Amino acid sequence: MSLADDAVVLHIAGFLPAGLFRLQRLCASVRRRLLSADVWLLAFRSGMKFASCDMGKTGMRSLVARLPDDLERLELRFRWCSVGVDGASILAERLPRNLQHLQLAFRGCGIGEAGARALAER
Repeated sequence: MSLADDAVVLHIAGFLPAGLFRLQRLCASVRRRLLSADVWLLAFRSGMKFASCDMGKTGMRSLVARLPDDLERLELRFRWCSVGVDGASILAERLPRNLQHLQLAFRGCGIGEAGARALAER
């Protein structure tokens, strides 16, 4: 896994039962649990916040690959995460069609006008 993948995995770790593991030693079985669909669904339904991580294209692909197709509500906040135009476009391409509520925030992420336009057109 890349550093961007690890940032996403560590973010959703907060949705697991307390005391399940120590983040310093992420064993294979815990990593599988983190990647399971039910944990991701809970994380997406609760809203996700990312701060000061190098998200980029790789991290955004990792994140959107786990977006459930039937998701109706999505809140994502990025602060200083190096999302960039490409990351915003990747997110725009993969937004679920059934969304009824969408809230996105990008602060200091470099999505620019082209990235904002790609998201607005979806």
